[in-house]
Amino acid sequence: APPPPPPPPAVAKAAEMAAKAATFAPITAADDDPAAIFSQLAVATEQQEVAAAEAEAAKAEAAKAVAEAEAAAAAEAAEIEKAREAAAATTTTASGVIQQPLMPAHDPELSLAILNGNFESAVAKCVKSGRMADALVLAASGGPELWISTRDQYLASVKSGFMRTLGAVVHQDFASYVAESELSAWRETLALVNTYAAPEELPPLCNALASRLHAEAADAAAATLCYMCAANTAKVVELWAGHYADADGRNPSSLLDLMEKVVVFQETAGTRDGYALISDKLAAFAELLASQGCLPEAMGYLLQLPTLDGAAAATELMHRIH
Repeated sequence: APPPPPPPPAVAKAAEMAAKAATFAPITAADDDPAAIFSQLAVATEQQEVAAAEAEAAKAEAAKAVAEAEAAAAAEAAEIEKAREAAAATTTTASGVIQQPLMPAHDPELSLAILNGNFESAVAKCVKSGRMADALVLAASGGPELWISTRDQYLASVKSGFMRTLGAVVHQDFASYVAESELSAWRETLALVNTYAAPEELPPLCNALASRLHAEAADAAAATLCYMCAANTAKVVELWAGHYADADGRNPSSLLDLMEKVVVFQETAGTRDGYALISDKLAAFAELLASQGCLPEAMGYLLQLPTLDGAAAATELMHRIH
């Protein structure tokens, strides 16, 4: 039998292209239907393009993930290197870790100064190199003057609230500390001077702190407490009298509260000077007692006045009771 005639050129070309795209969309149309073959070929080509685009997107995502991983690894390596440098710059002791600057393993000048007993030069070398701990240790062997000088350099080299407090305790300079302290921390300041100041220095220091609190912070309650620590009866009674300005015979509750505080504080301080500052309120309190039939008690309070000059109400009541 004669061989079959070859297919038309267009059909052969379409079949060839369809075979290349067979992995994406199998050709199901008849081989002699060019239109169907081209239609399915177009679909297969579109699928191939979509798959290629997805592959490119996946490749880009993978490259991005690799780059992020490399960046994280580089950052971690940098942190590890930084930690190693910090560890190399520290000296570990049994009680903790003391930061020290990196120094040569052997310093000929420092060693020579120590061998010659030249502690001043050795301390100066350590201070210049930032080795304050070594400087303080060496200064302790160089005499009181060198020790005090090195200690003061160390206290001045660190600017912090704690170092200011430590400097005040070391130098016993509480007057400057009270004058420059933060009023918001007045309790800490009062505790410090009560703990470390000499007995003869305590009253003026407490008075200075109370004066600042009253004038600069308008805190009468805090100022009163500081004046009480200074045993300043006049100032304490003056502030209490201002607080109980309405204390009189028409307000016995406030009057009783004021008199209780004044009596207890003056008994503790061992003085009677405060009564003269509130002679009018003392007379009102004595009159209140007399109106309740407590004549001896009323007279007892009136007799607490050091003088009757300027106390007309107290004088009149005393004559009435007598």
